[in-house]
Amino acid sequence: MKVAYQTIADGEDVTGNFADRLIGLTVIDEAGSKSDRAEITVDDRDDAIALPEDGVALQISLGFTSDLVEIGRFVVDELSGSIAPDIMTIGAKAADMLSGIRARKSRSWRNVSLADIITKIAGEHGLKPVISDSLKAHRYAYLAQTTESDLNFLTRLAKDLDAVAKPAGGALVVAKRGENKAADGSALPVFEVNRAQMASCDWQLKGRGKYGCVIVEWTDLGSAEIRTCKAGDKDPKLKLRHRYPNKAEAQRAADAALSRAARASGSVSVQLGGFWGDLMAEAKVNLTGIKPELEGEWLITSVTHRLGAALTTSFKAERDNEKTKT
Repeated sequence: MKVAYQTIADGEDVTGNFADRLIGLTVIDEAGSKSDRAEITVDDRDDAIALPEDGVALQISLGFTSDLVEIGRFVVDELSGSIAPDIMTIGAKAADMLSGIRARKSRSWRNVSLADIITKIAGEHGLKPVISDSLKAHRYAYLAQTTESDLNFLTRLAKDLDAVAKPAGGALVVAKRGENKAADGSALPVFEVNRAQMASCDWQLKGRGKYGCVIVEWTDLGSAEIRTCKAGDKDPKLKLRHRYPNKAEAQRAADAALSRAARASGSVSVQLGGFWGDLMAEAKVNLTGIKPELEGEWLITSVTHRLGAALTTSFKAERDNEKTKT
């Protein structure tokens, strides 16, 4: 099969406009609130390629002549290049990340559940709310959103729950890390990757998480005293700077911080031997045929598809190294 690609700009197929000038095409799918990106680099000899307008919508597909896979939809937001050699690079962000969800606003939230917040914000931006069942019932007595975008506000709440918040595919997804939620609310698959399918792999294990105990302060309104709660009971200890309005929110933040510290204790960076168009950030990958300490499930944090001399896929992933012990 022959490697192929397709670029549609504002509904028009422009693939043929630079088919003989393409130097490289890269699409990066990021976990969490990081914006997915696409970069198209072309040979701009004779200044023959017109500069695309800022805000042009791009639909990018990669694969083979008989099997193209839509990788994502983006909006042009950056142009760069060089002279001698004459090269132009078109940069674009995920379309969902350029909406009003990034505009700052101020408001307060009282006696609401996380599901209430997500549903309201999603509705304001024409998105479908997708929330992990395990997160829906979390309640807040009072929250202040002060000159803060909806996306930043949700990212802040998600962090205290060891979750991720991200607009993608027409949905506003708020999911617990590792729960494998797609934009339509369905479960993401666990991808099987054997050593024979890897072109290369770099790995790092740190033995255990950076912190074994997280301490968080909260205000007891009844007595006006500052109290503490914690997660974990091992050294070293981490004390979070933020003070929470009640014990429940403080405990959630402590548990999430400890979970993040543990998960970051192991990481891998894998270059696959070919193109995996369905691989995606926030899904899990099961590694086999390698060192026993590295085998098992990992959480994908970033996927990169790159078209150059060949079409390849690489990914980065992490997990709690405590789970690798035998």
